[in-house]
Amino acid sequence: MTAQARPASIDGTIILLIFAAFFGVVFAVNGFFIYQALSTSPGEQTGASYEAGLHYNGTLAAERAQDAVGWRHVLRPQGSLLRISFNDATGAPLDGLEVQGKIERAATAGEGQALKFKSTAEGFYEAPLRVSAGAWVVSIVARKPVQETSSVAAYRLKERLWIPEGGRD
Repeated sequence: MTAQARPASIDGTIILLIFAAFFGVVFAVNGFFIYQALSTSPGEQTGASYEAGLHYNGTLAAERAQDAVGWRHVLRPQGSLLRISFNDATGAPLDGLEVQGKIERAATAGEGQALKFKSTAEGFYEAPLRVSAGAWVVSIVARKPVQETSSVAAYRLKERLWIPEGGRD
């Protein structure tokens, strides 16, 4: 008579070890994700996003008032300059504006440049541009000087801009 191999049995100790290993891996991965979430950037563009949300109706009203005035702009990079032109609702150029802004990377907050525009012709403004190729976000505010009357306090725009490789358009 030959001895038959007895099949290995799974007892309670092995089941307990399997469950402990499974939940140990789950807790370790969750712990890693929690650490990463708390130690990295929150991804907010503004530090007070909750407060900005409380005043969102005011932001929408300001945008409607800006649209009602009818100002239009054309923004484009040209060589080492960023040029913008402003026209009113009738198409006449808007001269005498104070135009300032900034250009930042679309995905990161590390790079960027402040933009100080100066008037070059009636309705045309330009600022030096010292950024590398890639996707950028331009934020600009144009204001009429205080002594002039205007139905708009400030014209605000935020626009994506692509700077091509090997130089600007």
